[in-house]
Amino acid sequence: MPRAGRPAVAPGARQQRLREMLVQKRTLKRYLCATHWFMLWLSMVGLNVASTFEELDMQLAEYLEFLWESSQTYNVAGDTLSGVSHYTNAKRKTPFAWRLLGAWKRHEIPVQAPPMSRLMALAIAGAAMQASEPRLPCPFLWASTASCEPPNCWS
Repeated sequence: MPRAGRPAVAPGARQQRLREMLVQKRTLKRYLCATHWFMLWLSMVGLNVASTFEELDMQLAEYLEFLWESSQTYNVAGDTLSGVSHYTNAKRKTPFAWRLLGAWKRHEIPVQAPPMSRLMALAIAGAAMQASEPRLPCPFLWASTASCEPPNCWS
């Protein structure tokens, strides 16, 4: 029962079916794209769409191997498995492919920004000093040094 003073349902909330609200629209677009590429790959390698979940699991595992060897990202692989699971209602029916995705995550080197150069740190520090922000340069200058001890500029 709804609590007093609150509407039972937000206005306009029931204009969609529940199944349409399972996944965000942006996510659905990614899933559709990834699933489309999986289907194209099946056709390129001469395979028919799987007729059983066991066969689908093996096809997805082979596709993940292909993505890994092609230097694709973990997100592409994850979207493929999630998309196929979503569209085929195959949640937990492709365990081997999901295990491969877990191994991928454990062994992929994370993509990170390169470290800030000393020149860039000095430029940011100088701009902060000119803007009368004397405490702002401290973290940038500290991060650009090899010292592991924080400088005493916050006191």
